[in-house]
Amino acid sequence: MSSARYRCRTGHAYSPESLAAKQVERVDHALWAALRSLEEGADFARRMARRMQDKDLPTAVQRYVERAAEAERNASVLRTLLAGSTD
Repeated sequence: MSSARYRCRTGHAYSPESLAAKQVERVDHALWAALRSLEEGADFARRMARRMQDKDLPTAVQRYVERAAEAERNASVLRTLLAGSTD
């Protein structure tokens, strides 16, 4: 009896177990990349807020502070998920 095989769009063949493992690996990689992107975005927004503060542009300061806070909240969610995945 032959075991089930799955093929991706480029023709690679996988067993059900190896396909599941590869998908988990790719999702994990994507989540880490998303976390880095959010952290970099928050850092950039904080730097921009400081620049806008130096230029006495309070509306722009507030906008960048809000962007940084949102990115930090989203990064925190991902960090928690990723910390749980290593247990």
